[in-house]
Amino acid sequence: MKNAKLVSDKIQSYLGELSPRAVQSLVSRLEKTQSQGGVDPNVDVILQASVGLIRGEKPVNKVEETFKNERAGTIRKSQLQRMFFRPLDDYLLDETLKEKQSGRIHRSILNKTWVWLKRDVLPNEIARVADRAADNSCSNEELAVEIDGLQERALAAFRGALDNSEVAEVSKRRLSTEMGGARGLADLIDIYRIFALETDLLEFFEPYSETLHPNRFKVDTDLMQRTAEFLAKHPSDMDILATGLLSRTSHPAALAVFGMRLAKTDDLAELAKSRYAPLMDVALSEVERLSILAQEHRKYNPDPIGFSVALSDYHEQVKALEVDLDFSQSRTWRERLTQIKRTMSALVAKELESVPGLLRKAIQVPVVDKDGTFRVDAATADNAIRALRVFVMVRNAPDTFAVNDLNKRTRQAVEQMLEIMTRGLINELSSASGARQKAVLGAVDTAIMLCELYYGGEYAAQLRRSRQAALGLKVPQSQAKKPSSAAARKPVSKLT
Repeated sequence: MKNAKLVSDKIQSYLGELSPRAVQSLVSRLEKTQSQGGVDPNVDVILQASVGLIRGEKPVNKVEETFKNERAGTIRKSQLQRMFFRPLDDYLLDETLKEKQSGRIHRSILNKTWVWLKRDVLPNEIARVADRAADNSCSNEELAVEIDGLQERALAAFRGALDNSEVAEVSKRRLSTEMGGARGLADLIDIYRIFALETDLLEFFEPYSETLHPNRFKVDTDLMQRTAEFLAKHPSDMDILATGLLSRTSHPAALAVFGMRLAKTDDLAELAKSRYAPLMDVALSEVERLSILAQEHRKYNPDPIGFSVALSDYHEQVKALEVDLDFSQSRTWRERLTQIKRTMSALVAKELESVPGLLRKAIQVPVVDKDGTFRVDAATADNAIRALRVFVMVRNAPDTFAVNDLNKRTRQAVEQMLEIMTRGLINELSSASGARQKAVLGAVDTAIMLCELYYGGEYAAQLRRSRQAALGLKVPQSQAKKPSSAAARKPVSKLT
């Protein structure tokens, strides 16, 4: 069995899902058994894991607790696979990178691995633990011990299967096919490695909070010392450690800087030759993942903000890498980053080309039928918001996206359209009436919203005053004072 600290953490995680009274009842029962001379090697671990969870308990509704207990077995059985693979949480990704990044595992491999284990490798063991999970008399902490044992047996099975696959080509091809190809097999190998390293990884990250500030990678000597100790024990597993560090920082570029410190160099070419090169590889894999995420947002996410936020996250990481590192020193890493940037430039170019048309369509007055009804196209407005947000963001990051000529052309079209069409709509608002006026008013509101995104609040406030005046409404006192800046008289893009 793994060390007591690892088992204790797992048990405490499961105990946290119980009600305080259920934990108290469990502790009382175990203490009574212990006082009567009962001997169980797991009792002390379970009792230690329960400390702190039984404080400040509140009365629990009996009916609700009974219902929860009855449901517990069914829920746990359905979640058995997730519980089993919990040690991999920091190493999973949903996006498919161009090439497999060692230390990062595609989430889709988990189900394939589980099916393989359940059908061919550990059918009896998994069936027994599944039965225990479905048994209401099996407590969560007892199930944690069962899963820990199942992971130990799976680790041995992994080792045997993967060792055999290296010797027997037929076995290797069969396992590769089972996992979906060479990349799936590589993911399976990483699963095996992480399971084998779980105890030492837990010990490595124990002193650190969930998020490591970038400065820790730049100046922290303790982190360097712990890394050296880990690699002395596991010299071939820098990639696994790098991915674990990535999961604890919002600044992947910091990993590359940390690698330079560890390699005691300021030359990327020297870093590439060192054992610390995986830190840079993992950092670049995260930039690539963010670029893929942005592409998927553009294709599949109707949220008008998602795509621009994904682009912004991508830009921040690219900018940080290029500020901290001289990519001219490493051809391989420079070409990898350049290819990612080229792909993103093509993506944003398509988006920018659509901006003028989307804006024009979004602020057109809806057609009013003979019954006086009209339909507001919210989807078109969302698309215009997304496109304009992207344009504003891309225009402020010329080095990252490299679409300067297209930006200039788009800027001219956007500024002319927003100013001329918005003013024209406000003028029409004063002469329109009935349903037509309501339709024009909707277009005006959309236009003002887009102007605010592009020009800022001051210009939008002036437009809203004009809107009120066109409707013959009194301008609120809070909005009565006209801005004195030139931006209020003639729009000046926020992008300059």
